[in-house]
Amino acid sequence: MVTAMAEARGDTRERIQQVALELFTQHGYEKTSLREIADRLNVSTAALYYHFKTKADILSSVVDDLASSVEEVAEWGQAQPTTLDMRKGLLERLSQLVSSGKMRNLMLFSQENQAALREHPAGQRLQQGVQSMFALVIDPQADFADQLRAQLAVLAILLSNNDALSLLSEEAMPEGVRIAPEQRAEVTLKVAMELITQPGNGA
Repeated sequence: MVTAMAEARGDTRERIQQVALELFTQHGYEKTSLREIADRLNVSTAALYYHFKTKADILSSVVDDLASSVEEVAEWGQAQPTTLDMRKGLLERLSQLVSSGKMRNLMLFSQENQAALREHPAGQRLQQGVQSMFALVIDPQADFADQLRAQLAVLAILLSNNDALSLLSEEAMPEGVRIAPEQRAEVTLKVAMELITQPGNGA
């Protein structure tokens, strides 16, 4: 019973985060009110208060959750031997994280609300976590070409799943070559793997 209630609260919390990020992206963080978020969710403001007291609390919860997820991936990599298999595993985990709905929404939000995210303490944690990914995938002893390939592998995963930044967004691609988000993540990961397995890149 307790577990079921906890799961229900978790689902509601996720829904609030999703809707809030959508509104923050559409109207801007400063211009979005808790009332608008509650209206979109078809709940009362009091019901929203049960989970979050302010919109800053909502943003903090989203960024904190994602920062923790990125840190977990980085910590996994740091605990492994520095091998090609570790780099592959890191890219796989990063791809799974970046292609999640919450990360996609946060990326879109960040393009329209850069100041709000940049000044947020958890936003700085998130940025540091991503920088750790680069440090783990890039071999400091490799030559420039191999380091560049490794950096591009991480960037490919980060950018291709973000329509706000990628030139390969669904809207920008001709109808005949558009692919589903799941396929995009799969193809991007394959390309990233090819980049880090080029001759001399830690293989």
